[in-house]
Amino acid sequence: MSQALGSYLRTLIIAEAGVNHNGDIKQALALVRMAAECGADYVKFQTFRAAALVSPAAPKAEYQRQSPGDQEGQLAMLQRLELSPSDHHLLIEECARHGIGFLSTAFDLPSLELLMNLGLDILKVPSGEITNAFLLERIAQSDHPVLLSTGMSTLEEIEAAIGLLTSQGRKRDAVTVLQCTTEYPTPFDEVNLRCLATLRQTFGTKVGLSDHTVGIAVPIAAVALGATVVEKHFTLDRTLPGPDHAASLEPAELAAMVRAIRQVERSLGAAHKEVGPSEAKNRVVARKSLHLTRDLEPGSVLEPEHLTAKRPGDGLSPMRWRALVGRRALRPLKTGEKLLETDLAPREGPDLPAAGHRTPLSVPTINGNEWSYVKESLDTGWVSSNGPFVTRFEKEISQWLGTKAAVATSCGTAALHLALLVAGVERNDEVLMPALTFIASANAVRYLDAWPTFLDVDPETWQLDVGRLESFLADQCAIQGGVITNKATGRRVTTVMPVHLLGHPCDMAPLLELSQRYGLRVVEDNAEALGSYYRNIPTGTQSLVSALSFNGNKIITTGGGGMVVTNDLALADRARYLSTQARECPVEYIHNEVGFNYRMTNLSAAVGVAQLEDLPARLERKRAIAHRYIAAFRAQAALDWQREAEWARSNWWLFTILVEEVVAGCSSRALMEHLREHGVEARPLFHPLDSLPPFQTCYSAQTPVAHRLHRQALCLPCSADLSEPQQDAVIAMVLSFVNGHTK
Repeated sequence: MSQALGSYLRTLIIAEAGVNHNGDIKQALALVRMAAECGADYVKFQTFRAAALVSPAAPKAEYQRQSPGDQEGQLAMLQRLELSPSDHHLLIEECARHGIGFLSTAFDLPSLELLMNLGLDILKVPSGEITNAFLLERIAQSDHPVLLSTGMSTLEEIEAAIGLLTSQGRKRDAVTVLQCTTEYPTPFDEVNLRCLATLRQTFGTKVGLSDHTVGIAVPIAAVALGATVVEKHFTLDRTLPGPDHAASLEPAELAAMVRAIRQVERSLGAAHKEVGPSEAKNRVVARKSLHLTRDLEPGSVLEPEHLTAKRPGDGLSPMRWRALVGRRALRPLKTGEKLLETDLAPREGPDLPAAGHRTPLSVPTINGNEWSYVKESLDTGWVSSNGPFVTRFEKEISQWLGTKAAVATSCGTAALHLALLVAGVERNDEVLMPALTFIASANAVRYLDAWPTFLDVDPETWQLDVGRLESFLADQCAIQGGVITNKATGRRVTTVMPVHLLGHPCDMAPLLELSQRYGLRVVEDNAEALGSYYRNIPTGTQSLVSALSFNGNKIITTGGGGMVVTNDLALADRARYLSTQARECPVEYIHNEVGFNYRMTNLSAAVGVAQLEDLPARLERKRAIAHRYIAAFRAQAALDWQREAEWARSNWWLFTILVEEVVAGCSSRALMEHLREHGVEARPLFHPLDSLPPFQTCYSAQTPVAHRLHRQALCLPCSADLSEPQQDAVIAMVLSFVNGHTK
């Protein structure tokens, strides 16, 4: 959608001057200046030829009558309020001088032609013209974004109007539907702001409000409910004669509305609950941690009466007291002292897993509607790649991410293969990617006879190091005729593929700036990061196209599956076509090119729909597990972990520690073996791809960080349903082993 139509981050504010100029061009110019001074994005007038708009017999609306005995008809009133073509040019020039956009609403075809020739950013369909097929069909022939006002309309009439507006190829995302009640002023109990959600869900468009209420409360509330456009009448003086002045804002009110809307936009923030930067500093001060109520000798068993909660909150959370009771003190502890994890020995007895009692690394959580949805698929016979759950899963993933389209696939690798293919990666292209990732990322590139080029990763977040990416492009590539080539290989560099490793986002803002500067495509490997956010934006939504995975160990699973995600409907259609063997006709077996059998089954999608319902709770559980590990390991200098950047919110798919061999006196592999002997599954991080045999002919920059992380890293159990006693046992085993080897 054109940025002129607003977004979910910034509302487009239109100061509706309408006919409040009373036919006086000087007053109209003053309205422009006042709208700009108040901070509106656009000032909007009304363009009409009275004779083409109404018949001589048309009466005024009740709100247009100036007095009980007013017998003047609409024609005479409107003739006084017409703006000439030269008036329009003057207004456009005045808008340019004051840095505000010019809009006007056309009420007849000649007026529409005038506005289209003037080069307006947006065309507006007023409520009274929503059934004017002549006007709608002419607008459909243009490529302007459209505001569709819906006063006095039914859902059926709105759908018919959108159908005409999109009949010549305009996409629905170029239409913003405005909730409107055609009464001046509108009674508050007839505003129906809840219709904003109905309009958005019914028509798949962005929504806004054309408001005629008294005051500024309603448009402010509309922004909080998702309005991306707000249109509000204003006047220089509400006591002036004319049909719309009485229901309009005066300048001070308009300025107050603009300020309030901008404040609300900032206040809406992110959809997930998190600790804000301004309150983070207060957590330690306001929260409490566990302290001792009496002295304890080494070997003493910790009892409930030994513990109390006191400020500050920089120690063990009181939420953990039950898990700690029963463990023995490792050193003398004093009354009032803050309790630390390292003060206590590992739990004895059956709570410590022994061989045969396995704590897995990451397994699926099946606790919702999976059984009933799969049964529904079996009962209805929809088991293959066609079926209602496939369509539903695609739609709900798109809604979760806020994208326009998603295409379900049989696995994440298939999704990545299709994403690269529809993005335009060709034979012998080079795709820049991190050396530290699962092999599927590079395999998908090779499927296209293209070449992965490996770069190092950031030592804190473990994501593609954007600084090294910039250095590679600047120092090791040549640009000639707009084509970027790798000096070492002579191959064309066309694409960057950030991988949101382990669920932590890559630093996308500088990466996107680099890609734009060098003309590179961006394809996101989002396989591990569903539910993660980069600066409050879902990962996988800022590039041309991205890929998700729903493998069995991912945060949600379909058993095996993936998804191509994009805001480009043409790319989505192309991916869907190729994923169904490039079949041209649903009846005849006509295939005009080589396709793939990549579609997800309805049975798998049924599981996915049920899994997605539990995703919010699962994300919170994953986050809690990660934070408990971090709190437990913070005091051990031999251990580190993937750091969450201040601009990131990870889904913490796999919690992974680093074992500093020199400090710990042991390796990550020795710790892994120790855990395995006690029934705890832990795994190393992916092997750097530049050292694997299939990619020895690929170009790689120096990747020392990737190789160090592989050597030191160990993924610990973090299934969403991992219990606190299970996690406590893992923590205790890690700490006891490392403490026993630390020099």
